[in-house]
Amino acid sequence: MAKSRIRTEIRRLLELIEEKNKEKAVEAYRLCQKLLDTAARKNIIHRRTAARKKSRLIAKLKSLDA
Repeated sequence: MAKSRIRTEIRRLLELIEEKNKEKAVEAYRLCQKLLDTAARKNIIHRRTAARKKSRLIAKLKSLDA
């Protein structure tokens, strides 16, 4: 797993959020969350960086409900 995979999946998630496709966005978020957690565990990215990215992504995902 590499940082580029994380960036790609985050980009796909943001595109789904822009399209307001909530079902697919939720699935994409789960994948992003898994990738970020794995990268943090393997010290590819810092654990707080992973937490910050997840927090910002879930906030954008929740904005679909509003």
